Amino acid sequence: MVAAVTPSTLLVGTMHALLAFDPMNGVVRRLHEGAGSYYGIAYDKDGFWVACRCEVKGQELPFIGRFHWDGSLHVKIRPPFPLHDMHQMQLADDKLWVVCSGHERIVRYDLASQVWDIWPDNKAERDVQPLNSIWVDS
Repeated sequence: MVAAVTPSTLLVGTMHALLAFDPMNGVVRRLHEGAGSYYGIAYDKDGFWVACRCEVKGQELPFIGRFHWDGSLHVKIRPPFPLHDMHQMQLADDKLWVVCSGHERIVRYDLASQVWDIWPDNKAERDVQPLNSIWVDS
């Protein structure tokens, strides 16, 4: 059983794993690995969301993972369009906002309706503006 992630725990996304660092005792735990780079972490009272980029050939398609506070992966969500190079992520008003720098998009997932939106819809799928970060006032 993985020890619970607490309010003092620092969640750290690396190129190969999602880590939990407890600054109170200096312990680092590997919560998840095998999904490429781990970018963007958002949280709510029930757990946290992490962008899993899956860049290595043969890995599954990129997804956003929903983790419980015990560190276990609960669910994977994927839109009906590519999530290339996910970066920052934020949860506001029951909507998950994710910056995807690969296609220069900001995608929004409504947790209640399970509907995805894209801004802008970069149909050319080429670099126009380098998007990396987002902040949403909630």
